[in-house]
Amino acid sequence: MINGFPSILEEMNAIQLRKNLNSKTVAMLVFGACENHRDHLPFGSHFFVPMELAKRVAARAGNVLVLPAFPYGVSPHHSDFQMTITLDPSTMIMAIEDICSSLIKNGINRILIINGHDGNIAPIESSARTIKDRYPNVVVACLEAWWTLVGKTKNLFGVWVGFGHGGEAETSAMLSVRPDLVDMKYAPKKTIPKLPRNARIY
Repeated sequence: MINGFPSILEEMNAIQLRKNLNSKTVAMLVFGACENHRDHLPFGSHFFVPMELAKRVAARAGNVLVLPAFPYGVSPHHSDFQMTITLDPSTMIMAIEDICSSLIKNGINRILIINGHDGNIAPIESSARTIKDRYPNVVVACLEAWWTLVGKTKNLFGVWVGFGHGGEAETSAMLSVRPDLVDMKYAPKKTIPKLPRNARIY
């Protein structure tokens, strides 16, 4: 509850929503993924952390409506690992466009996307461009990779500046927001060797 405004849509009723929704309301959308994060982290890591970030932003900003997290993403590069649930990029694009169009139909013209999974970046960009073309007055902003903000902390992590799937930064963030779901006794001791500076993994 922020200044009397219950900002989490799934916890609100229609009366509360009508009372608080206005032309300046910002809708926050969280897009994550359902992927295997080794044995020490939960499958929902890619939406638990950005959802917590969305709630904290809403608590400070006011007049923000946090929508339920979208728990699936584009993850074909993880599909050989247990219980990875992946969407085709075109499916993800359509889902994002449909969600944004629904918000716009409800009078919301300010949308902030917080993304929790790198495979969603291209579909989000494509969808945002389409929405902007269709609705020129709508503002769509996106924090594409929250994890890069964590990695900017110098000398905190030992490998890849903390980046990496189920790595130091992600484990640290999950320990911060949902320590009950992290089992450090299963965290791997081995790390991936450092890559050359100019190499990028797609």
